[in-house]
Amino acid sequence: AKKIIVKNGVTNINKLRVSEDYDRAMDQDLDYKNYKLEEVEIADSVTECGDRVVFRYCTKLKKIKFSANATSLGSMSIPACIESVTLPKKIKMIDSGTFIDCKKLRNVKLPSSLNTISVSAFEGCTGLKEISLPKKLELLDSSAFSGCKSLKKVDLPKGIKKIGANPFSSCDKLSKITLDKSNKRYKVVGNTLFDKSLKRIVSYIPNNKETTYTVPSNVKEIGKDAFKGNKNLKTIKMSDSVTKVGICAFAKTAKLRNVKLSNKITF
Repeated sequence: AKKIIVKNGVTNINKLRVSEDYDRAMDQDLDYKNYKLEEVEIADSVTECGDRVVFRYCTKLKKIKFSANATSLGSMSIPACIESVTLPKKIKMIDSGTFIDCKKLRNVKLPSSLNTISVSAFEGCTGLKEISLPKKLELLDSSAFSGCKSLKKVDLPKGIKKIGANPFSSCDKLSKITLDKSNKRYKVVGNTLFDKSLKRIVSYIPNNKETTYTVPSNVKEIGKDAFKGNKNLKTIKMSDSVTKVGICAFAKTAKLRNVKLSNKITF
């Protein structure tokens, strides 16, 4: 079938298996795929959307119409072939890796209720050009949009309370991050996202033409993945104010040749 309709009366789809001969695939550990299914429509009676394997093997699935009453996606893993997604209005969290490597994903509409985007939720969504983050978002976790190579601009909501390790590492075309000055936790200065005290670098905007970056003298910490994936930097200079450099802070910086380290860094 090219389309499956989950009818009213069903409250969760954790046990739904739409892959052809799913049980045999699991018993024999086969990569057994549903080559036909293109669309799924989930009834509004469903409140739990599923676990990681529900749609895993649906290699042609382009569209999922979620239940309007779903409060959680659970640990659902969306197949890489999905192109467009509108999430239910009651969803408050997107779990880790939900849309990871959905390379064909072009359009995502996030609900106003959303307050958490977890680790690597949209990592590797290379076709995603824009994302509108809801005003109620409080947590944007580590690598949430890492490797979204087509993403050009991000407007962070002014009420954001926590940002994990660089959510935008290796976003090759990302040239602008904005954040309201009234935010109490973070601040954008030039090409850099800092914590509010300007003592920790969270993210260095990947797509800018600067080849040399001098770490401000007030900075004490360079966060995990902070410069990861930058394509233009050749030189980084830091004063002795820096005492900590996070894991992979300079990973995949292809042109980086010179790094003047602080004498006070502890490993």
